[in-house]
Amino acid sequence: MDVTQSTIDLEDFEGFNFRDQSALARRLTAEEVIGWDHEKDGEAEFWPAGDNVFMRGLLPGSACTAADVREVIRIFEELDGCPQELVKAVYLRERGSALSNITRQAVDDSCLYVFGPGHFIDLEKEAAYDLFEAFWPDAYKQWEQNNVPGLDFDPEGFLSHFATHELKLSEDGGYLIVSTV
Repeated sequence: MDVTQSTIDLEDFEGFNFRDQSALARRLTAEEVIGWDHEKDGEAEFWPAGDNVFMRGLLPGSACTAADVREVIRIFEELDGCPQELVKAVYLRERGSALSNITRQAVDDSCLYVFGPGHFIDLEKEAAYDLFEAFWPDAYKQWEQNNVPGLDFDPEGFLSHFATHELKLSEDGGYLIVSTV
């Protein structure tokens, strides 16, 4: 894969050179991480340097390899850089999926609904109403028309029947992921 042809902004990477026993003096691009020659330049490890929530989620914790960076580029490209789809990819990764197993098909088959970005309290309400309408359209229509006296809808109680996960952005709020399986 030619990184120079990628339209995905992966942000910069920081690193540590074990030969010099020091942090790298500058940030590297994804292309530089992939092209790093460990024999010539010294054994090194790298990690995302910025606040890209998708990079942090796909490459969490410690160091990443050139192969990891290639896989993340593939994921970004397969998902067309779509934030809603990348949120699903991060969710799959956080649930133990290997980068190589996060494909367009895996994301499509994930039974995940994504709401956001926004503030979580608002996203929870939006998710509850949207899922109520999607899964029980007749009951939703009845409730919406207010034809049944005493029929109340409790968004918080409704959403408690689903597994939810918050993916926080560096600024306020983030994405709410709802799993329906």
